[in-house]
Amino acid sequence: MWNTILNKMNHKTLPTRAIVLWGGQTDSLKLISEGINIVYQFTINNDIFYLRITHAKLRSEKELVAAICFQNYLYEKNVPVCQPILSKYSHWFERIEDDNEIYLVHVCKEVLGNTITFDGNAKLYFNWGKSLGLLHQAALQFSYQASQYVSWDESLDELAKYVKQEETYIQRIFEQVNYFFRNKPVTTFNFGLTHGDHREGNILAHHHNAFFIDFDLPSRNWFMDDFCRPFFDAISYGKNTWQNIFNDYKNGYFSVMPKESLNLDTESFVRQYQFKALEIYLWMKNNWAGDIAPGGANTNLWLNAIYHQLSHEDNVINLFTKMPRDN
Repeated sequence: MWNTILNKMNHKTLPTRAIVLWGGQTDSLKLISEGINIVYQFTINNDIFYLRITHAKLRSEKELVAAICFQNYLYEKNVPVCQPILSKYSHWFERIEDDNEIYLVHVCKEVLGNTITFDGNAKLYFNWGKSLGLLHQAALQFSYQASQYVSWDESLDELAKYVKQEETYIQRIFEQVNYFFRNKPVTTFNFGLTHGDHREGNILAHHHNAFFIDFDLPSRNWFMDDFCRPFFDAISYGKNTWQNIFNDYKNGYFSVMPKESLNLDTESFVRQYQFKALEIYLWMKNNWAGDIAPGGANTNLWLNAIYHQLSHEDNVINLFTKMPRDN
């Protein structure tokens, strides 16, 4: 299981050894989170930075450096993302051996702000959508080899293995999702390299602006995946709190990207939700052993909520179709 591998890490020594490679102050270390990565905060000359730790069994060096290079490209293109920082040896990441285990560590500079919520003002949500549009606009110009990044179809291939153990209804949902996406056309503006985990916890709001953090999962995907991801948890719990901000968020996005970059019809929206629901539900069941999920929720409660919405497609349809929309 993913988290049991990370739990082997020696918290007393490894973080200290790691931040020294970036010139960090060892007495400033503070554990922030333990999820897909282990994250520590530290300081250098009163500036705040974040150390991110993963295990070589969980993430290849090739995947990690590809993700950081995309993040750095976005930063250099003035997309509002956290800045990756080179080590003292001019490396994007460093390998640290600890008790015969290999850990990969990298560092990002702090972005000011608080986790975004759905109870702010219209200007924030317009700017958030605009920031996401800028990210996707820049991604369209980013040169890369397809083999460097995971793709939506690889995710479906993985889900196909997991779903064989599930009940007939979940298998049927998977078949519908699989058919929909394998027949969805790729166009000039609707597909490219995405953030890959564009959820509320990875979006910081500061002075009506939105900034993106945690570029651990960039993927070749439809931009619709990033666009819809922030609403996933609310929809899974049957909440409509996201509906009031949707139009401002959407209009901000379309102030940068053309309207053909997204498919906002009901079927596309529902299938996008179901794809993400299957990814999280099946991956968690097969790869996660902890009581607390990577995003901080109770694992069983979260999985039960996702299962409920997968089993009640009309709930998702109603949340989308009954939402007030300006066009």
